Amino acid sequence: MSVIPDKKVEQLQFYESHNPQHNLAWAANAVAIGLPAAQATALSTLTKAARTVFDGAQKARNAAQPATTMQDAALNNARRSAADLIRVLKGFAEQQPSPAAVYATAQIPPPPASRSPHPHIYRRAPFFQTQYHHPRSPIDPRVRPLSS
Repeated sequence: MSVIPDKKVEQLQFYESHNPQHNLAWAANAVAIGLPAAQATALSTLTKAARTVFDGAQKARNAAQPATTMQDAALNNARRSAADLIRVLKGFAEQQPSPAAVYATAQIPPPPASRSPHPHIYRRAPFFQTQYHHPRSPIDPRVRPLSS
């Protein structure tokens, strides 16, 4: 088990609680606990710098949160609009003598040649079916292995 916590905020709180300005135990007892006084004091400087940068990062995260929400909303609106336009475009293309030309002009890929809503239904059945099968399997569960 580590003495220093894993989470950043907990690390900073640990450093602050062991900082010579806030906790005189390390500064006053540096020699008694085996720490050079200069290093105990250096922790104070590093902790202040870490707190300043940490607070700045927190402010930046808090400021970015509404901007990120607005970005996501704008992208969702654009996506819905684009999807609607693509549906209209596809409908128009299918009514034309050359749908491929419409797709090429619109610079979007044409739909696949044939699409099945349930492609797994048309798969070739395996050589034999075991007793345990998926309840929606298109394979007849009564089929058993061929006997030799």
